[in-house]
Amino acid sequence: MSIGIATYPDDGTDAETLMKRADFAMYHAKDSGRNNQQFFEPKMNVHAVERQSLENDLRQAMDRPADVPLHRIASSNAMM
Repeated sequence: MSIGIATYPDDGTDAETLMKRADFAMYHAKDSGRNNQQFFEPKMNVHAVERQSLENDLRQAMDRPADVPLHRIASSNAMM
């Protein structure tokens, strides 16, 4: 079992923020292997935002017409 931990008030002052940050920490713990615990760190939030941006870019790329060269899509993502 992996556990993510966020503490009040350092990581958030409301339940929603604390739950989101504990969730980020839990996924980080899972990525590190089984049976881990991880405290939330601000860099996890930055990583989550970057990942969400990449996912959005990939979704937009898949919605593009098939005649758009793939290398143009890849190069626009690489410049981010």
